[in-house]
Amino acid sequence: MECERPSGLALTGNDDHYEWIELIAQSPGGEIVQRVFARIGDHQAIDTWSERFNNTGVSLSHSICVYAKPTRAARYVVPFYLHARSENDLDGARRCLVEAGEQLLIQMEAPSACVHWYFDGHRGFELLLPVQLFDAFYSPWIFDLYADIAAKQGRFQPGFLDLSIYSQDYTWTFPNSRGPGGLYKIPLTEDEISELPANEILALAASPRPEDSYLEGYVGKYAPWWFTSELKRIEQERTRCPKCSESSAQPTHGRAMLPCVQAIESAVLADGTRHATYFALARYWAHLNLHYPEIVARLRMIDNRNPIRDAGDIEKAAEHGCWHPSYPPCGTALQQYCPDGGCTLLESHQRPTG
Repeated sequence: MECERPSGLALTGNDDHYEWIELIAQSPGGEIVQRVFARIGDHQAIDTWSERFNNTGVSLSHSICVYAKPTRAARYVVPFYLHARSENDLDGARRCLVEAGEQLLIQMEAPSACVHWYFDGHRGFELLLPVQLFDAFYSPWIFDLYADIAAKQGRFQPGFLDLSIYSQDYTWTFPNSRGPGGLYKIPLTEDEISELPANEILALAASPRPEDSYLEGYVGKYAPWWFTSELKRIEQERTRCPKCSESSAQPTHGRAMLPCVQAIESAVLADGTRHATYFALARYWAHLNLHYPEIVARLRMIDNRNPIRDAGDIEKAAEHGCWHPSYPPCGTALQQYCPDGGCTLLESHQRPTG
């Protein structure tokens, strides 16, 4: 199986150099076979990794996020993406995506050549706008923004756009991967997705189809302004705490986390301990200036290992933390995660004042 490299995603912006993606291999049943980080420009490493799973039935994808460091805790940028699908009306899904793409290009005053179109190899179509188009930068509100845009576009032809795909956990299937029905995910030109009926596109998807130069990244003239203004709009609409609206409250991603917090981030929390632990974590992350959506995302990553019965408690803990940021107290829920010999970072972390 030939996997096309995601060459249209790399970006250098602001103080971060976004160059890392997470490569994910999954069995037909959905189990993770392997996860590994690679530089997005390291074509040999990506090709070598993908060749190991050639003809094994394993599906290959990569993180939709492009990270500044080889860890999911790092800052990231995200291309804009849409996925329209239907079990019974593939042509309707195609028309819906084409119309949504046209409306977005009008809003951004962007060239049509910047859009990446795909048949997904099963029952739908995908659109991707590279991060270069926006001169993108990190924002904890990025998935909220993309979900909001997709919801507005989906109102014109309801039922086709998938609104559940906007999170850090979403992965992008490599082009030329084979779908469950034997068809391949293939790139399409603008003319093909606009004019070809579904049956002709299905015929094209019977074989792999290498991407071509028409998928180069374009830097937009108006799109960066549009991107920034839309982020400001969604932040004002969704702000859940005073700190989120402070321009001076920059997340301190470079600061080393306390050992107990590091341990909890990779642990499976036992029943009866999660509520108190989530509230303590949320207060600490808010103390480090992480914003509400990022705190929610981090708590969900932990919770996925042993889901809490009331999922709304995660949002409650994050909101409480945003309103009451503090250095975590030693003891109670965190005490069992203290390292042997004590905490070497305890005194080096700045405690809140006032």
